[in-house]
Parts: sequence; C-alpha cells; structure tokens
Amino acid sequence: MTVVVLDDEEKVCRLILQLVDWSSLGMVVVGTAYNGIDGLALVERERPDLVITDIRMPGLDGLELIGRIRESTDGIDFIIVSGYHQFEYAHNAIRYGVEDYLLKPIKKDELTATLEKIAERHYRRVSAEQTNRDLAARLKNSLGKLRKDFFHDFVFALPSDRRVELETINDTYGYHFRDGLFQVIMIKIDCPPSDFSDGIVRMIAEKAESASHAFLDGSSSDLELYIGVCRIHIVIGYPESERQEVRKAVKRINDELQVQASIFEVVQLTTSLGQAVETIERIAESRRDAEIAMGQRLFSQTGQLYEELPPFLSGSCNDALAVWNRDMEHTCDLLDEEEAMEAVDRLMRSVLSQKACTGVLLLDALKEAGHRLFVLLRNRGEETVEDLSALERRFESELDLLPSVKALQDRLRTLTKNLLESMAESRRQAESRPIREARRYIGDHYRESGISLEQVADIVGLSPSYFSLIFKRETGSGFLEYLTGIRIDYAKELLRSSKQTVAQISSAIGYSDTKYFTRLFKRMVGIKPSEFRKLYS
Repeated sequence: MTVVVLDDEEKVCRLILQLVDWSSLGMVVVGTAYNGIDGLALVERERPDLVITDIRMPGLDGLELIGRIRESTDGIDFIIVSGYHQFEYAHNAIRYGVEDYLLKPIKKDELTATLEKIAERHYRRVSAEQTNRDLAARLKNSLGKLRKDFFHDFVFALPSDRRVELETINDTYGYHFRDGLFQVIMIKIDCPPSDFSDGIVRMIAEKAESASHAFLDGSSSDLELYIGVCRIHIVIGYPESERQEVRKAVKRINDELQVQASIFEVVQLTTSLGQAVETIERIAESRRDAEIAMGQRLFSQTGQLYEELPPFLSGSCNDALAVWNRDMEHTCDLLDEEEAMEAVDRLMRSVLSQKACTGVLLLDALKEAGHRLFVLLRNRGEETVEDLSALERRFESELDLLPSVKALQDRLRTLTKNLLESMAESRRQAESRPIREARRYIGDHYRESGISLEQVADIVGLSPSYFSLIFKRETGSGFLEYLTGIRIDYAKELLRSSKQTVAQISSAIGYSDTKYFTRLFKRMVGIKPSEFRKLYS
C-alpha cells in the first residue's frame, strides 16, 4: 500500500515518517510535499493508495486538494491532520469522503491505530472480489449481526427476572463473556438539529470504539458497541477485581472523547455509566441506570461522566399533562400565543417541581406533551396545517439532541408557537375562501337591484351576521359600502365612454331611482353625474 505525506512543516512530515513502522503495516511512503500545488502534482504522478495531508497549506489547502483529487481519481483514502478544532473543516472533510482525522500534536499510538484501520479497509476492498475473501466477509458480517442482536434481545429489553446461562449467551450471540460483572456505558451526542448528520455520528463512533478497545480491552472479557441515532451503547464484561480499573478507563474514554469532540464546535459529548450487574440477563437494568444517569446532564452540564442515580426515581407527570391538555384546548380556541407560552412555562414548572423529577422523566413528559398537542390538532381537524405525523417525529428526534432544560423548554415553545401560527393561517385561508366567492358573485351580479347581504351570505353558506363580520375584516369595507363602490366605479366608466343617459346608467347598475343614484354619486364622488361627464368624457 503506497502513501504520500503532505504538510507545510517539513518537521511534521519527518515526524510522521519516523513515528510508524511502515513496513510492518504493509505500507511504503513514496513521497512528501510541503505545499498543496506540489502535493497535487505528486499525487497525480504516484497515484498512491493513501494521502495524509494537513488542512492548512500554501498554494492549495488540504480540503481543496482532496476535492481536486476526488474529481479525477477514485480509490484513494485520506487522513487529514489539523490543529484547527473547527466544525467546518470536519464537516467538509466528511463531505469529501475523508476516512479519518488526526489532531496535532500527533500521537504515535493514534497514528498507528488509524493506519491499521485504513490498511484493513484498503486490503478488504482490494480483495473483495476474491471468493474466499467474500465468504470471510459474509461470516464476519453474520457474526457482527449476531452480536448486535444481543442488544435488541437483552440490552434494550425491559428488565425482567428471566434466567439465561452465560454460556448460552456466548454461543447464541458470538461473545466471550466470563463470570464477573456486566455493565453498560453510554455516550450521548448532543448537537443543534440543523448541524446534526450521520457523518458526525459515524466519526464519533469510530473514535469511541478505538478509545474503548484501547482503555478497556486489558480489563474486560469482551465488549461490544451499538451505534444509535445519537447514543452509543457499550456493553462490557469484566472480573470483580477490575471494577476500579474499568471506572478509571471509562473516565479516560470520556476525557479522550472531549479532545476528539473539540473538532466539532457544535457537538457536545457526555458519558454515563450504569450500575454493574452480576448476571448478564440483568444487563437491561444497567442500560436503564445509564439512561437515568445521563438524563442528569440536562440539569448540570455536558462533557462529564455521570454514574450516580438521583435519590427518587418514581415520578408521574399525569396531573401536569392534564392541565396542559386543558390549556391547549383553550389556546387552540383563541389562538392566543401569549397564553400558549404561559402554558409551556406552567408545564415546565410543574414537572421540575416534582421531588422525583429526573432528566428521563422531563424528556418523556415533553414528548408526551407534544404528542397530546398533535392528537388535539388531529381531533380538531387541523390536518391541513402540515404533515402532523412528520412534524411529531421531527419534534421528538430533535428533543433527543438537546443538552439542557432551557433548550428543551425553548423547543416546546417553538413548536407550540409555530403550530398556532399555522392554525391561524389555515383559519384565515378558510375564512377568506367564502369572501372570495362573495366578491366574485358581487362582481357578476352588482347590476341586479335585488342583491343583498342576506342573499350573498346564503350563497356562500354563512349566517348574515358572521358573513358581515368577516367580510369587513377581509375587505376593509362593509357589504353595502363595497357594493356601492363597485356600482359607482362602473357608473363612472359608462359616463366616460357611453352616450347613455344618467337614468339609463342608474338602471344599468341596479338603481331604479335616478334621483337617489344622483345624490349617492355626488356624495361619493363630490360632483353630479352630469358634471362628471362634462369633465371626463
């Protein structure tokens, strides 16, 4: 496997060359360059399998270089090296398909581990077409799936009293656990929803896996990771004698993740540790404890290791949610945004005031509050607001990414405010529809002397009083004023362009009494019809 090293500092290039036993990895460094332009020429000439490049270089920076190479060449892996802890670089690197990144100062162990991982990927890719390698890959994938199935069957299951022999677990799911203690470690990814991506999770998960094996393999009989949407669960088995060493290792994992997370400005990582259990079938209890401990970051801060459980775990938000239901019913009737915000704040105060309030309880309460609001809208026939099911799914997933009580409260406030605004707009459109029909009808029939508010209200299907109210709100004029304006405008046009008499024009626009028409015309225009004709015909 051939390698090119690019960095604007010659000493960094030398360091990379000296830190690694390249031949033991099956790699050969075929060239180095100290700026982006020379680096691009070197890559185009040598066509290496791997490029290790700094982000900042003169002439052409690392990301531009990767973009240029990707446009013309396939099959090259990249590692970026940077001292810049910025989300933008990592985000762009993911977009260009970068396999990994290293932060300066470069550590020998981390560089070696990264190269081993990329070498493994490279040779797996090269040999994928060989039949025996295909078979090995299928067997490995099958084993990986079996190990992941253990999480669904036991880790994420509800705690129970079922008995399963450890040997059965090992044989069924491909583990090598031995008698001792079993524990769940959780790593939580918090991130503004607009910045969150699968690429971020994938890169963090790789770092978490690397750190877990580096710090825990020496103490554990086996461990496995499960990558969720914004949570990484690690199951570990170890002897009782290693309990303190495992806890120290988990702290080191959390510390290492804080360093790695610094490249993502908007990402916050927190680690929690469930209580150790003595039998593998009780592992769901440890997972539950890790989730409860993780919830405490909402009241404190992210970036810490949480393992202590709050003193009270049994709480209910039913009373607070019942009040929320009544508040939302009233708010949806009035579409009162201020009252809606007060309802959100009242719900938060009620939940937080409970002695047994945990982060898990708070998060569940807010998800339930959102669900009840969506149910209320569906029951009231507000499906036209938007795709309520999609909105509800997005709301729940976004709550899961937020790191604090305030962020959760703000998100519920935003949801409630946006839904009220959508409902108000939907109602405005629903109310304006009959007014549009009424205006069309008036435009077609204003010449008829018998046209009236009651007649038009009946045609559009509204009561006269309600029709009168919304007609004035939509048009800015009362019905009679609007009708008279239409008639007088048409009278002006006839006076300018026709030779009809005033009496004929009066009759043509729906007035049988010419004297009444003349008085009305003068009141609205300021002069008599005959005078208007002299001035404007």
